[in-house]
Amino acid sequence: MIVAASTECYRDLSLTDAISKLTDLEYTTLEITVHESGNQVKPSEVAADVEKAIALCRDTHRLNIAAYSVEIDAEGEEYYRQFAAVCQLAKSTKVVTLTIPSGEHGTPFNEEVERLRKLVALAELQGVRVGMRSQV
Repeated sequence: MIVAASTECYRDLSLTDAISKLTDLEYTTLEITVHESGNQVKPSEVAADVEKAIALCRDTHRLNIAAYSVEIDAEGEEYYRQFAAVCQLAKSTKVVTLTIPSGEHGTPFNEEVERLRKLVALAELQGVRVGMRSQV
């Protein structure tokens, strides 16, 4: 059995400090949050310098990365550019699963389907899968 923890548990800490905490708690696997509103890894920073993000995310103190939780605040083509960069990060760190939030309540169905189709197409180019979580 694998028990993983998310760096979101320590959202006020830097990524390095959150990983250190999870290592101290003897976790073996983690999910790294890539949230624009967070303190750890931001999608805009990944898009700006993918190599730097890869180096940062590889320093996991021997913890395995199970997934990335991704929340992008950008809109339009910038949204998809940042998502493509996160897919490249995932591929480079040998992570298969990206978890994204579903569309906000009230989003037109066809618009959400189109967004998901584009995301899946971008992810497949890098060999990555997209999972969705509902927004509560």
